Amino acid sequence: MEIEKAVYAVTRLINVAGTHMNAFNRKKYVKEKVALLDDNQKQSLVKVLKAVAMLVYGGEMEILRDPSKFDDLMAKGGATFNHPWVQIASMVILQTIQAADPSFDENDSPTPEDYIMAKKVLTAIGSSSTPSGAVTDLDPDVRPKKPEHLSGYDTLYRGLKGVSDRIIRRVSIKKPWSIKHGVSTSYEKRTAADFAGLRPDGTASGGGPAVFFTINNPEKKGFIADTLSDYGEYEVILSGDFQINSWILSARGRMSGIVNAVGWSKSPVGLHTLMQANSETMEIKFIYKPLKKIDVLTFDDNQLFLDAIDKYAFNQGKFESDKLGMPNNISKWVPSRGSVLIAADVTLI
Repeated sequence: MEIEKAVYAVTRLINVAGTHMNAFNRKKYVKEKVALLDDNQKQSLVKVLKAVAMLVYGGEMEILRDPSKFDDLMAKGGATFNHPWVQIASMVILQTIQAADPSFDENDSPTPEDYIMAKKVLTAIGSSSTPSGAVTDLDPDVRPKKPEHLSGYDTLYRGLKGVSDRIIRRVSIKKPWSIKHGVSTSYEKRTAADFAGLRPDGTASGGGPAVFFTINNPEKKGFIADTLSDYGEYEVILSGDFQINSWILSARGRMSGIVNAVGWSKSPVGLHTLMQANSETMEIKFIYKPLKKIDVLTFDDNQLFLDAIDKYAFNQGKFESDKLGMPNNISKWVPSRGSVLIAADVTLI
């Protein structure tokens, strides 16, 4: 669906206002900027903000992804999922919708038609790009703290945790990743890293398997929704497809074996070990933390490399004595499934 640039421009102005205006001045500013739109644009603005509210809230996600489930969920749970707008939307979104449509009742709940429309809207706004000139045309005096608040961001981040093995494998084979339905991303790396549970050593903090995307966004696409939300997640709604360029998979685990070194027992011991696999070098490193030493497995066949990763990320692995050179008698690797994280560099195409 086509949404006019003026609608996006107004949302960016309102978003910027949230970075420096108090609640009273922002409400007044919202009314002034919404008044610049014609009736059709105001209707589009209402549809956009309803969709944004439902996505950011998160409690409506199942029905948002598949609106055909509305009647079934209502029959099973009544209003347990279909909350009123006053609970779903932030105060500024409610104020903006009411400025555009005075008949809007915040105590109403989303209808099946709202969900159907939201699914279309999220695809459209997530793939949109808005030049800063379209924003300054409506307010030449706007002064954002960051220029990206007007023009959009060329680097975004997304974190996922508790994903299936299949998702990790999908990223590792660099299969294009579709987000055409519209998803939440962040322009702050730390926010997305927290969602994935990303630790400094590249592993997940117990909530894995996990995925962390660094998204190259050369056309600065996406709908900036950060101060339109009550959650403070520096949010940008994005849709399209990711081309996966490269990745590093990390996992914590233990190596078991007899370590022949001064001060070590000759009985089998477990060594805390960090495993890292790099798609560009096709190397798998085993970093033995207590010994501060490293073993490296190098592959010249991509399928053998991927097979080895699948084995070492999710299964206990036994090694031939000639594969691991140091300590040269280590025999078994036991990974921690919850620590598995794949960090991928991707480009929105």
